[in-house]
This record gives sequence, C-alpha cells and structure tokens, in this order.
Amino acid sequence: MLPAKTPTASVAIQGRYAGQVAALPTVPEVAGRWVLEFKAGGVLTVTAPPTYSGVVSGVLYAVQGQEMRTDLFSQDRCAGQPLGRYAVTRTGSRLALMAVDDPCAARVGVLGATAWTVAP
Repeated sequence: MLPAKTPTASVAIQGRYAGQVAALPTVPEVAGRWVLEFKAGGVLTVTAPPTYSGVVSGVLYAVQGQEMRTDLFSQDRCAGQPLGRYAVTRTGSRLALMAVDDPCAARVGVLGATAWTVAP
C-alpha cells in the first residue's frame, strides 16, 4: 500500500490514457487495448482488454517529482512484490512510463512497454 504521507502531485499526469499492449511471454492475455485513468487522490482506474482475467481494481499511484509509484497487479500477478517505480514523461497527448525499479515483469510489460496517448 502507498504511504498516506506521500504527496500525490498528480496534476501532470491526471487524465485518461489508452495504449495497445503486446502479449507477454508469461502473460499472453494482457494483449489488447488498455485504458489508464489517473484520478485525484492517487486512484488509478484500469480497464483491461476482455481477454485479461486478472485483478485491476483498487489500484493506487503516487507521483513525486518525475517519478510514479504504483501497486498495479499487487493482488495477483505482482503479489508479495514491492511497488513499481516509473519515470514519467508527458509530452502533449503522450505519456511515457519507463521502469526505474520494478521486479514485476507483468507490470513492466503493461506500463513500461506501451505508448500511452490521451483518450476521450
């Protein structure tokens, strides 16, 4: 769980983004269109493709400076692993998330290997 004292300066990435995720060797069902909605208060709403049967509810995130931390997939694919840390770059309608430190291959494959663009 993310510490409550962590500032959630999410203004830079707040919004809705979509990306086409490629199949991962260990989790082929992640392939398809994903939507991430970064909301105020550190809540991340995730919409997975219909082929994905994992847990994507109750996801949190925090941004501090140019780095984001998230617990995406902590209830199944990344259970027992630390939060993922990602460098965040927002350029116009594009959002790039580059893994800084994340032991969870599924989270890196979905977040870090996808080109995210603003979605309606």
